[in-house]
Amino acid sequence: MRILIVSAFHANAQGDEQAEEFENAIKGAYRRVYSCDTARNEFITARLGDLWEYIYLAGTEFTDVAAQAKFDTLDAVCIDGSSALMPWDEAAWPLVILMKLCMVHRKYTLAAGPGNLCAAFICATGGR
Repeated sequence: MRILIVSAFHANAQGDEQAEEFENAIKGAYRRVYSCDTARNEFITARLGDLWEYIYLAGTEFTDVAAQAKFDTLDAVCIDGSSALMPWDEAAWPLVILMKLCMVHRKYTLAAGPGNLCAAFICATGGR
């Protein structure tokens, strides 16, 4: 399985520590659940600013077709970050698009913190 772990924490020492804790929790959970599975899990970590590699949405600045293919290779997406990041903030736009893609393409998604807020925002507004 290819699992994308998205960190939307603040870019400081505390945010880095929280991101590492979240990443370790996800890896540990997969290790426990899939301990007998012979297939290896591939974990990919991305910060909020790196999401352009995985998102494609026509009519936006995210129109790289290679990103669409890269997104299609993912089996699951796990998101966490600072709850101060609101879906209507400009900085959250890539995260909103990622969540919308996950919902439309029915990717397995664990959305905590701002990911959960983005999911609610998309359901309420269509992500506009």
